[in-house]
Amino acid sequence: MRASTPKYSFISCCVFCSELHVCHTQKMDKDMLNQKDMTETAKAVFNELSEKPATAGEIAQNTHLTRERCQLILTQLVMAGLSDYQFGCYKRLQ
Repeated sequence: MRASTPKYSFISCCVFCSELHVCHTQKMDKDMLNQKDMTETAKAVFNELSEKPATAGEIAQNTHLTRERCQLILTQLVMAGLSDYQFGCYKRLQ
């Protein structure tokens, strides 16, 4: 029996975290959020998050970004452990 090769290969997480400039495997603390670790756009999205859940479309509208770009940044924030995603909504983690 021949072992099947995986359809997809693992790509470094850093490729996908362009807005945060960090790998999502790194633990981020509040000190890492100061200025150097996020682009201005990512900071705007992060600052728009609160404990009240919001959709990517609502956050995109409030930050004047396209929904697609906002969705990418929100996904990166979830991967970095700074945001939570449930039932189609994002909220800031404390």
